[in-house]
Amino acid sequence: MYSKEREEFYEKERIENQTVYMAFQPDCIGETLAFNIFLIVYNKKKQINRSLNLKEITGKNGFKTMAIALKMLNKLEEEVYYSVISNLKDNSYIIYCSWEDNRRRNTYYKVLSKRGFKFGNLEGKKVLFKKIELEEERRKKKIWGLE
Repeated sequence: MYSKEREEFYEKERIENQTVYMAFQPDCIGETLAFNIFLIVYNKKKQINRSLNLKEITGKNGFKTMAIALKMLNKLEEEVYYSVISNLKDNSYIIYCSWEDNRRRNTYYKVLSKRGFKFGNLEGKKVLFKKIELEEERRKKKIWGLE
């Protein structure tokens, strides 16, 4: 889904008594369009608003949360691809994520490296990123009959 109010693509799903929220937040890095992956697991909305230190909120159901987060990532990547492809002047865009601590960095790397993400620096900050080349994506989708 796209939220005009927050200017982001997002997905939200409940797991038992917690909510998993993932968003792709548009950003510009130089002249390149980029999307920051924002993931949070919380019990109540007021926890997010009350605490700027997001490390306090952690998921209780690790494997379920990871499975849902991967499903959300797939859905958001597709949604961004189809909405961006028609409006993009450049022939590529970037999806990236940063982290709060080394534990999260290691977990993100294990999962995202299998999906084509690699370490790099964006505006002086170490991130995991994937550059999407639109011509290559169009070719893949045509081969698989998805376009």
